[in-house]
Amino acid sequence: MAFRWNRARAAFIASGIDVTQNGDTEGCATFDPENATRAKIAMLHAKVKMKRQVSPERREAMIANLARARQDRQSISLV
Repeated sequence: MAFRWNRARAAFIASGIDVTQNGDTEGCATFDPENATRAKIAMLHAKVKMKRQVSPERREAMIANLARARQDRQSISLV
């Protein structure tokens, strides 16, 4: 859809991202991935979802919950 590419292209140009190919409904842009602002804009328009960051403490709690749920499931199936 042309309006999506046009909106993304305008955002890229405004933020300093280089548009290397510009077609009617799609294109290509390059940017420095170390620049957080430009990377965020590119990910927003590419509809890339952020990977969830879990703290080590929360990770351990999640593992303990999973182990407890597995143990409960096994005890129910044995009865």
